[in-house]
Amino acid sequence: MEKGKYNSCTQDETKVLIELFVEGINRGLCDSSGIINKATVENKILQVLNERVGCQKLHKHYQSRIKFLKNLYNSYVDLQRNSSGFGWDFGTKRFTASEEVWQGYLKAHPNHQYSAMTHMNRFEIIFDGTTAN
Repeated sequence: MEKGKYNSCTQDETKVLIELFVEGINRGLCDSSGIINKATVENKILQVLNERVGCQKLHKHYQSRIKFLKNLYNSYVDLQRNSSGFGWDFGTKRFTASEEVWQGYLKAHPNHQYSAMTHMNRFEIIFDGTTAN
């Protein structure tokens, strides 16, 4: 890969990464501060991800994707905790609100990217306790 070339993460890669990260947490791979160290990520998560999905992700790609996912999770936590007028549809895994409520929220949070939270329960495992309250 040439220097500076962007290496995006596909939906399949993201899904497998989330699954592997949750498995790692459940297997006790985190240190006392809740972090999985670089060597463990490279040997136990990225190696499996690269083999399973056929990609060549490095630790820097992992860090970038985890940062993106944590920001996404924090946006949803903010929406859940601090916004009246919103509900949650467990079937579609989406927030619900009137058009007026959505307009007001998106005006106040122009950078929020909204989509279905198909991994919300896994995000809670990964990021709960590491989200600023």
